[in-house]
Amino acid sequence: MRQLAIAVCVLASMFWDAGSAIRAQSLTDQIRAYRQAHESEIVGELIDLLSVPNVASDSVNIQRNAAMLIGMMSRRGYRAVRTPMSLPVVKKIISTVGQAIGQKPVLIPTLGGSGPLWIFEEATGAPQVGVPIVNHDNNQHGANENLRLQNLWDGIEVLAAIMAMR
Repeated sequence: MRQLAIAVCVLASMFWDAGSAIRAQSLTDQIRAYRQAHESEIVGELIDLLSVPNVASDSVNIQRNAAMLIGMMSRRGYRAVRTPMSLPVVKKIISTVGQAIGQKPVLIPTLGGSGPLWIFEEATGAPQVGVPIVNHDNNQHGANENLRLQNLWDGIEVLAAIMAMR
């Protein structure tokens, strides 16, 4: 295994283009220039978003928040995807997950992150469903991001059950 890792590193270094560092800096400069040119618009959108109450029990304002976020992402070319939980395939996935874990799964129609499901929906023409396996306190993308081992083991079983679905 160690030899394979070394071989991969050697191959990667052979094909690494020194110009990629320059392109990365150029991209950073382009992003910075965009941000500087649009600062007031970006801050204005953030203030508008934060001015809408975001309390789970306030479904009207939750819908307003969702609509604002969808608009913000759409204007930048990032399309939101939401698959109805009433679709037969989604009901089958829910049932399969429930059987795999031995209880009714927690259903959340929209995740907090921005996974690129629209790319897969567009490519396959099929509805997309996310089935996260992480623990609620995983500190996702933080310095101390974590996954409990039992979540991993359960996740393997859940995903295998979904892949074996008929």
